[in-house]
Amino acid sequence: MAHYSAFRNYRLNRLLSNTCIGAAVGVYGAWNYSNRGVIYDFLRQQQNFLKSVVPTLPSEPNPKRIHDTLKKYFLLKANDSSNYVSWIGSALSHQDLYHILFNLVTWSSFAPTLYMLPTHHFATLIFGSAIASSATWLYDQRQRKREASPWRDTTNASALGSSGIVSGLLATVTMFAPTARVAVLGIIPAPLWVSFGAYILVDTYMMQTATESRIGHSAHVGGAAFGILYYTLFLRRFGGILGRRY
Repeated sequence: MAHYSAFRNYRLNRLLSNTCIGAAVGVYGAWNYSNRGVIYDFLRQQQNFLKSVVPTLPSEPNPKRIHDTLKKYFLLKANDSSNYVSWIGSALSHQDLYHILFNLVTWSSFAPTLYMLPTHHFATLIFGSAIASSATWLYDQRQRKREASPWRDTTNASALGSSGIVSGLLATVTMFAPTARVAVLGIIPAPLWVSFGAYILVDTYMMQTATESRIGHSAHVGGAAFGILYYTLFLRRFGGILGRRY
């Protein structure tokens, strides 16, 4: 029975993880289409060809309408913190190809380590990390606004990306297997706790010094903090550096 439960958890967690990754890819495609990128050009060509065969075919979706929807639900804005849907939507949203590739490759590399967890825990890690990273970023933006020069406008800042979720998952994996070996920058072998610890220390420093950067350092810190806290409160019975059996 225990074996069946573990197998079921694995399948459900893999499905959940792949669904989130698929959603992120879909949202990236929608951004690209709405910004009239290569996806828009490709679909427009296909649409024109099909119209030559089926003249009554409906016209292509309106890029501006799609863009407005994405800005409302898939972009976290400092001046609209009460839009709670965007707290999660922005965490599955990317506009840059390299950004989504880095996040989703890292996600798909480390998430399988957690697939044996009960599904409600795995789901909480994903969505809890998203919410925590968004909340931390918004708090950081509020602090920066208070400390900014009077002539500097910081109210129009916005953020998106799965880095907060990835940080939460990575933090949890680190708590379970801190001595696992990883290749930093794909070259330098190091224990997971060293590489992830250095990553978070840099993010914390950049956040505390309010250093200007296009990277959401505060979101990384918020996601990682949630992963560590959730492991400490709910997951250590499954093993890891604080692990114990009840």
